[in-house]
Amino acid sequence: MQDLHASVDGSELKLCSEESASVAFFRRPDGIPSSDFKEYARIRINALPTRKRVNRGKAGPARCRACGLVDETLAHISQTCQRSHESRILRHDCLVKRITGGTRWKRSISTSYMAVI
Repeated sequence: MQDLHASVDGSELKLCSEESASVAFFRRPDGIPSSDFKEYARIRINALPTRKRVNRGKAGPARCRACGLVDETLAHISQTCQRSHESRILRHDCLVKRITGGTRWKRSISTSYMAVI
């Protein structure tokens, strides 16, 4: 484990003990297929082969292959790139349904105006 923590790709794992909820699956991977676990770990330590990461220290292209507007990083792909926008919306909607138990809330908005003299 020390060798992993000393590597560039594994250095992020040193901080895992400080974020217990976000890395609970590292300590108890029960029910997670090994192929998925490997991908979860790669995502957690920002080790996916994005252009920015693959070309680190090289003169290769770093711009996003989808939009070409900014450097292709995991943060850009998962949070702001237009290509993954629909997936983010679907993920959000799925989480909302799970949290609310699929219930619908009746909403009403009332407004009132007061004159301030």
